[in-house]
Amino acid sequence: MSTNLIRLRLNTQVFLPKLLCMLFNGSELIERHKDSECRGSTRAFFTHKILFRLQVPTPPVTEQRRIIAYLDDLQKQTDVLKALQAETSAELDALMPSLLDKAFRGEL
Repeated sequence: MSTNLIRLRLNTQVFLPKLLCMLFNGSELIERHKDSECRGSTRAFFTHKILFRLQVPTPPVTEQRRIIAYLDDLQKQTDVLKALQAETSAELDALMPSLLDKAFRGEL
């Protein structure tokens, strides 16, 4: 392993890897911890010491599964909204030349 990689092994009977991944990819808890602990570098990163001090709430595995399902559903909804926004943006971009043409011809 390089100095920029840390291997974590989880007891999957206690904590689900997908939930830990979700926590590290957007949790305010992790961001606060990173902001307070990861200092003195041009980029934030975790050391073994910092990880050992990290206190992550550990709900029962059944609750973790519910949290993961909820977050997956939110991500799907977000993806749908992003796709709709991209479609709308493309439609507006296509309308702009026509609107400008009409505006310059005094038809608006």
